[in-house]
Amino acid sequence: MTIHLFGTDGGGASVHNHTVTATVNAVVGSYSFTVKPGSYTVCESIPAGYEQTFPVAGTGIVSCAGHSGAGGLGYSITLTSGQVDDDNHFGNARGSLLIEKRAKSASSAGCSEAAPKNCPVFGGATFKVTFTVGGALTFATVRDNVDAADQDPRAGYVCLDGVLLNTSFTIEETLTNNANYAPDPDKPTFSQGNSGNCASRAAAADGDVAFFNTPLSVIRVTFGSLADGGLGNDGATKSTIQCNPLVKDSTQVPPGDDVGDLTPAAFDDIEEIFTGLAPGTYNCEIVIDP
Repeated sequence: MTIHLFGTDGGGASVHNHTVTATVNAVVGSYSFTVKPGSYTVCESIPAGYEQTFPVAGTGIVSCAGHSGAGGLGYSITLTSGQVDDDNHFGNARGSLLIEKRAKSASSAGCSEAAPKNCPVFGGATFKVTFTVGGALTFATVRDNVDAADQDPRAGYVCLDGVLLNTSFTIEETLTNNANYAPDPDKPTFSQGNSGNCASRAAAADGDVAFFNTPLSVIRVTFGSLADGGLGNDGATKSTIQCNPLVKDSTQVPPGDDVGDLTPAAFDDIEEIFTGLAPGTYNCEIVIDP
């Protein structure tokens, strides 16, 4: 931490733009300068990834813009001979990262990624947050309402405290609570978290980033010969069932109930089930013989 002193002493000597580095006590954060009487501005260098939380605007508080190596707000101080001016405190804090998770739903009016508040909150996921600290790539993995690192008590929201501001994050979701939904394939990257800690943002209207889980569907096509008892029975009539663009094989996630029709051209299909289907258009062709 570097604290700067700028100004003019009583003898007229200018110390403007002359940076004095104070040794800051790591335990209590104290600093001090011994200077001649005069008019001074005391400022700080705000550490990368932090925001200044103190001082706040008021009497005797000035902008440090324009002072080399300093930023934020500082203290305007006029010293007389023998005077000690103390309690000139600085405070800095990291920010927080609020991740919001929603589920798409055809039953929720206006639900879309453009209007996430119209979609139901969907709790239960693991998020891997990758970021850079001191030039090194690192990551944090946190589960919604399971890990202590999640500082938001609401299901469907994950909040990480103490993240560096103005830092690039990449977030990847792993869906852990329901195999009937697909995880959001996006891996969003954005430049920073948000000001404030998770406790102050617990009622936040919007997350810094939102993930949307897509509900999956199942299609069942059943054939039956009326001459042999109806649905699920063949004999006098038989059929082939093909649904496109569905492919019945073990690569489906989750796998289809009917895996691998080894005789797709044969009239031996009584029922075909396709599951784990994302929204889309599917066409089924049923050929009956004779």
